[in-house]
Amino acid sequence: MPRTKPSIATLLKELARTTSESLSLDAIVAHVQTHRGPSRTNLYRRVQTMLTEQSVQLGWVSIAPLAYVPLRHAMRGISFRIIPDAAAISNDYLRSEWLYPFVDVSAPIRLGSDKRILPSYGPGLFGMLGWYAQHRVRPGDHIIVQLDHHRPNTIHLLCDHVDTQHLADAHLVDGLIMQELQHQYRNGADEHAVVHAIVQLYVNASWRNAYPGQPWQHLRDAVQRQHARGETLAHGIGREIVQLQNELRLRRTRDSERGLWNGIALRYSAVRIGFDSQEHELHDQLSITPIDTREDYTERINHGLEHGLYDVRVGEDESDTFADDDADEPFLFDDRSPALDDEEDYTDALRSSYDEDEHHEDDYAGNDYDDLSDAIDDDTFVLLFANRHPALVEWSTMLLKSMLPHERRQMIRAETDEDYNAILSKALQRLLPNEPQFMSTLRAIGDLAHPDQTYGGRTYAAFDSAERTASQSIRPSTEPTHEDDDVFATGGEAIFAVESALRESEQLIQRYVKTLQQSKLSDRTIRRKRQFLRGFAQFLARYYTQSLDYARYATLDEYIYFYYPRHTAAVSPRNIRDMITALRDFYRYSELPVANAAQAMYDCRHQAEAVMRLLLRTHQYPHEMTKMVVHLFAPYTA
Repeated sequence: MPRTKPSIATLLKELARTTSESLSLDAIVAHVQTHRGPSRTNLYRRVQTMLTEQSVQLGWVSIAPLAYVPLRHAMRGISFRIIPDAAAISNDYLRSEWLYPFVDVSAPIRLGSDKRILPSYGPGLFGMLGWYAQHRVRPGDHIIVQLDHHRPNTIHLLCDHVDTQHLADAHLVDGLIMQELQHQYRNGADEHAVVHAIVQLYVNASWRNAYPGQPWQHLRDAVQRQHARGETLAHGIGREIVQLQNELRLRRTRDSERGLWNGIALRYSAVRIGFDSQEHELHDQLSITPIDTREDYTERINHGLEHGLYDVRVGEDESDTFADDDADEPFLFDDRSPALDDEEDYTDALRSSYDEDEHHEDDYAGNDYDDLSDAIDDDTFVLLFANRHPALVEWSTMLLKSMLPHERRQMIRAETDEDYNAILSKALQRLLPNEPQFMSTLRAIGDLAHPDQTYGGRTYAAFDSAERTASQSIRPSTEPTHEDDDVFATGGEAIFAVESALRESEQLIQRYVKTLQQSKLSDRTIRRKRQFLRGFAQFLARYYTQSLDYARYATLDEYIYFYYPRHTAAVSPRNIRDMITALRDFYRYSELPVANAAQAMYDCRHQAEAVMRLLLRTHQYPHEMTKMVVHLFAPYTA
């Protein structure tokens, strides 16, 4: 059946040949629609997709978001370099690939001011009309090509003889091109995206008509070789990770045979809380089951990688302008991914929930709990105090996260409901003048004489009532719970169990600190040891609702080989070595049953240091990083 209207590609190419001005995407779509008439499909999206995926082939280059200029117009005045080989010189031809993408090789190419058209010698070859012989070009000589400023597809050639070349003068230009190419390949760009990026670089460059550096194709080949070597190095890191995992399994098996533990990891820190913005609810993902750390889970993890189990969607990608218009995907987290906390993923989960830098030395003075709030991240702080009533979850979360450091310290020191209410009232008085939305959920709803003083749970009285009810129901265990028991409390009990665990840990730490002070250790060393202990205490409280005296081999292993590397900002072997030493010393002093387990962790601290070293090295290979990190943190990611 004959075509009744031109294709979109044809119209875009014709428009690029006939206009010399920049056009918006709307103007280009309007031109296409004028020649094609009404369309049942989304013409705007189709044109945008084509100009994104085939812009250079269609004769366009993007100069701004949703703005394009014809490629032939943008390339005027550009200078670039080609290096002909001996065969080209002796046979008097030029390869079209040497001119791409600056010259439209599908149209006639004119040489110099005499406007002679270069003849075709076959696919991809153009005759040079005796130019090599005329200018005495020899192997090793280069050719500088400059595009005419006024006449399209007209080139001026200059021989850059081998004895007069000064490429060092263009090393900065070469560096900029290499940098752009490396950026493109690191982000997995296809060949068209790479070419388009090079064109954009030349279009906007101040050096576009200066003495040119090496051909961009040569620089591209060099970057590709570097990328290939990088992949080889990444495979080398992968082999080191496999070897380390073998050592970890042997160590865990050996310590199990010694009776230090049963080899089972509960993996509670691999459980994450996902926030569903459509329903405004928190959902506990408790699908992670205990796992035998003595087993090899390589195949299981590889299967998960192949099926996208570790791909995390943290929101609709705003840069994805080519998604289906009808697809209205909600803000989601992949609840299949087992090793995420809130909005973290494997390749971006190294920001600290408590900072190990020693920039806050003055914070560790005064009341025992003055500095505890500084060691608690926002989510844990909200977990301690947020109202459990569904109508006030969002309000209380916003309020608590907006509290100032001294208000947080007061909240942690507070002992009674009246204390909490007084602190929250002061915070509201500070916030309401500038944040009136905090008042909306406090207004009385309906009949003021209604006997329900909480007005359906929509007033602060509901918060007070829920706090009182929960505080009466909590009965924290005074005896350590066996590591295989289900100790992950839920609901109101979890809130107060976490707070109780933190307080108990702080009391243990303070007693230990007094002993350290008597031993004449420096204040800096004591602060650092205390900081390491508080980090472990926070982990135990948040995920196991227990204090430091609950620790077992399993929780030490989970913290050292999974949680700590992912949540500390100080990712260095020295820090993890000092942390393990601090834990060993604390439990040795406390004479708790876990002291033997802490000593076992200290004896194999080189393995923890190896985890840190490998984790740092994975950052060099972003395309392989997810795979490597997931295997590095096995079996907690299985």
